[in-house]
Amino acid sequence: MSRHLVKLLFLTPLLFVAADPPTDGQPLQVGKNLPGSFHPYNVTGPRAGKYHCQVTEHNYEPGLLVFVRDFDAPDNLGAVRPLLAVIDERIEKNLTRVRIGCTAVFLTDKLTDVTGTADTPKVNADNDDLREKFTKELQDLANGEPKLRNVVVALDHKDDLKKYALDDNKFVTVVLYNKLKIVAVYALTKNELNEKAVGEINDGITEKLGATRK
Repeated sequence: MSRHLVKLLFLTPLLFVAADPPTDGQPLQVGKNLPGSFHPYNVTGPRAGKYHCQVTEHNYEPGLLVFVRDFDAPDNLGAVRPLLAVIDERIEKNLTRVRIGCTAVFLTDKLTDVTGTADTPKVNADNDDLREKFTKELQDLANGEPKLRNVVVALDHKDDLKKYALDDNKFVTVVLYNKLKIVAVYALTKNELNEKAVGEINDGITEKLGATRK
């Protein structure tokens, strides 16, 4: 099955993701709709091992998208772990009040074909080995202490997110959305991803997505 066919199978849900037609290459802006769905390789969550769009699944419910670049560089997984732990805890504390979805998408350009469906056998073999390596690293991240129970960890090629126009110079981009409209965007370098920034994002979950602080 070709990579194009894999994505074609998910084409119909696109109609429910954005009321406005998505425009590639436009920076994420508060008040605008999410650019559309995408189908990363889910490393954890109910659809682990499959290519599944969490945006489409949560539809009009509030949610967060956390995009992480260069995650395979030394210490980068550790740098983003505190942020994901805070988000996971906030979601856990609000499960009975508001259902908030979160997907942490780790982006790479080292996998020529994330789906493993390239036509060249050697490319597939190399991709399979590297995807397995990345998957193991991300599973270890999710299963650390405290375990991420509510944040779905996923893997994708950065080209699949072109329509999101993510800043190549930012290590992490956090998008808060509700009813498929962007309500906050935090684009941070690794140095900027500090305790203060994590606190601001945590406050944003309260102020923008209706979570409580308790």
